[in-house]
Amino acid sequence: MPVTRLVSILGLGPPNKPAPYYNEVEYSLDGRSFKTPLVQVALRELTGPIDSVVLMGTGEVEAQWVTSGLLKKYLPEATFRLIPKGATEEERWTLFKLANRLFQPEPLENEKQAPERLIVDVTHGFRAQPMLIGAALNFARSEWTRKGLGKPPEVRVLYGAFEAPNAAAPIWDMTQVVEAAAWNSALDALVRFGRADDLERLTGAVAREDLEKAKAEGVTGKELGRYRFAQRLGQAARGLADDLATVRLRNVLSKSSRELAQVLASEESQALTSRLPVLEVALQQLREWVTPLQAERVHSADGIRAMFELSRRLGLLQRFAEQAAVLREALVTHHGHLTGRLFDRAEPGQSG
Repeated sequence: MPVTRLVSILGLGPPNKPAPYYNEVEYSLDGRSFKTPLVQVALRELTGPIDSVVLMGTGEVEAQWVTSGLLKKYLPEATFRLIPKGATEEERWTLFKLANRLFQPEPLENEKQAPERLIVDVTHGFRAQPMLIGAALNFARSEWTRKGLGKPPEVRVLYGAFEAPNAAAPIWDMTQVVEAAAWNSALDALVRFGRADDLERLTGAVAREDLEKAKAEGVTGKELGRYRFAQRLGQAARGLADDLATVRLRNVLSKSSRELAQVLASEESQALTSRLPVLEVALQQLREWVTPLQAERVHSADGIRAMFELSRRLGLLQRFAEQAAVLREALVTHHGHLTGRLFDRAEPGQSG
């Protein structure tokens, strides 16, 4: 089992309520349930083995739960981190930094190994605390990319939706919100900077996770192919990015741009936007970005149009040397069409 760290916010509970302060609730997740006053205890029981539990809370929470010894009764293995309420800008940055430290793929002082899985619970966050912790998590994930982690921790963000004393409380899986931010950042890097490293890394991780789930559900053979969409998207994006960087004109116009457009037009792309609806606009923008770059042949009217579009895009990417090379090829080809002096030669990017 993966080494797992649970990071959660501990609160005071309803006003004037005696210990253990929170109502005893039957929390349910993934088809199982567990009854306890503390959602963190339910998460420990419902999400598989947890190697370390880190609770964050204010000074009042520390006095009520830690100093009193009550926390030891429910979560003896838990460690506590004192955080401010977040009422001032200084307090908010302090909270942000403390949370960010807990999301790093490095062992804490009480851990023997770095976490391979992070479970983040925001059920009892006070006022702006869940927002700040979510921002710290997104920031940490970007840091993982900058550090070049081959296999970053798996992240799951959860919220216990308690509504009535006598009703079961479902634990909502909020992970997709975090996933959407990572996807948006990776797509942004491709469209704005022509880099597909982040997208390839993200799609590879998603594809592995989707395939593992599909196999666990009994999917076999050719049916597994549709669970490789994320991987195909990442590979197609990387192919286009590499061709842009090396100015392989023939590949850009007739191969890599076409392959990426085909992946984006597939049914699996629609499945992705159904899963993460906020990506619909970003993927549509990527389709619009790649479509004008397509042409059957470089030395054709469509090829000239595509080259001029590509040179414009390279300028926006601030790849001025590549832009000059493409623009020169477009102008030479255009002149050949106007004068009727196009001669038979290899397409750019081919030998001979």
